[in-house]
Amino acid sequence: MSYKITPAIERLLPRINKRADGCWGWVGATTGNGYGVIGVGGRSGGNALVHRVTYEHFVGPIPEKLHIDHLCRNKLCVNPDHLEAVTQSENNFRVRGHRTPKAACNYGHPLAGDGVKWNEKQRKHICVACTATNRPAKRLGLTRREYMNQKES
Repeated sequence: MSYKITPAIERLLPRINKRADGCWGWVGATTGNGYGVIGVGGRSGGNALVHRVTYEHFVGPIPEKLHIDHLCRNKLCVNPDHLEAVTQSENNFRVRGHRTPKAACNYGHPLAGDGVKWNEKQRKHICVACTATNRPAKRLGLTRREYMNQKES
């Protein structure tokens, strides 16, 4: 006995709520971390994330090793105009970038322009001035404050 499998996009479209802010809100099932999900390929076909299904339907194939970023920051939005294929590191950076950045580090150095850089190993922005102060202080076995006091004397 064979079953006719309805394409995921046909089952997906009726479960979209087009909102005034431009987002197409998914009103179906979700994953544990808040993304929309829909079954694909029948009983043994598994699931797919709805924002990926709509991107592939309206925009085209997702290039290998790229992720789909929600430009509107709404995990349940499936509007193809709000979705963009990006690398995982770009997606992660954008998520962090939407937090309100600090204007200065704990020591008062400005965290803008050349005063800040991204540390991939620590996965955070770091103060360039503090980094420059920490290196010689560590070499001398001093704390940052001890080094700065010694330098001022």
